[in-house]
Amino acid sequence: MVVRIFDMAFLKQTPGTRTRPATAAGQAGEIDPLAALVAEERVRPCLWQGQPAFVKRLAPRRAWERWLLALFAPLLRRLCCPDQPFVPVVRKDRRLLEVERLRKLEAAGVDVPEVLGMSPGAFVMASVGPSLEAAVREAPPETRRGPLLKAAEDLAAFHARGQWHGGAQIRNLAPHGKAIARFDFDREFDRYLPLALLQALDAILFLSSIGSLVSPSLAAAVAESYCACGGAPVLAILSRLVPWALRLGKSPGLRRIAGKEGERLQVVAHALGAALRTRSRAGHAHGHGHGHGHGHGHG
Repeated sequence: MVVRIFDMAFLKQTPGTRTRPATAAGQAGEIDPLAALVAEERVRPCLWQGQPAFVKRLAPRRAWERWLLALFAPLLRRLCCPDQPFVPVVRKDRRLLEVERLRKLEAAGVDVPEVLGMSPGAFVMASVGPSLEAAVREAPPETRRGPLLKAAEDLAAFHARGQWHGGAQIRNLAPHGKAIARFDFDREFDRYLPLALLQALDAILFLSSIGSLVSPSLAAAVAESYCACGGAPVLAILSRLVPWALRLGKSPGLRRIAGKEGERLQVVAHALGAALRTRSRAGHAHGHGHGHGHGHGHG
């Protein structure tokens, strides 16, 4: 069901709420009408002043996620990127994380949903249309290559601008005119991990999200499209992660618990491994040709 919302003044008239403005919600005995719309589901489609939009609860407090990251992040940093600088990003109010990230990304020129309004417990963002995942699922297999290669190149360009997503799966991307819009920015991974590792995890999440939708050869082509433009620190981290991913995908434990996830991990690891080898050979060939050029010049 799509809820029709006109503005925040309308929200204070929602049945079951007080008559004071929604911005006063959160005071003793007060109900947040915007958050009440997503009490049972975290995100809900709506119409905001006639515009397609979504209501979403502010970032939840994931205590278990913070505990795991605090425990394992130092090990990941040491094993994957000991040479990368790291300054934790600490926010005063974690619940405002997604709204703050959306506004900063929009100011930086990234195609993200506009934040249309908010209350103490939820916010409204503009719709950017159907997800790339929906478009790919509905498309014939022979037409999926172009959109996915474009998405891989877009992710590399996004990273080249010093950005990271945290939820780079194709369900969180949407074709938006000639661009690709990104949404779902409610992860605080930059409190625990450096930028290059965040970007490497973006690449893995992106590739794993297409694993069940494409052939291994297309997965390899998409990985190659990303690696052809990816930054050296990110590719170095991916090179360290690929052997671990291959071993984990083959592990009997993972196959028993989640066989399909193990198979998908194998596809991603093989695709990345092939793409990284191609990038490495291209780099060696370029260096070799460059060296010959210098030799002839001196002669």
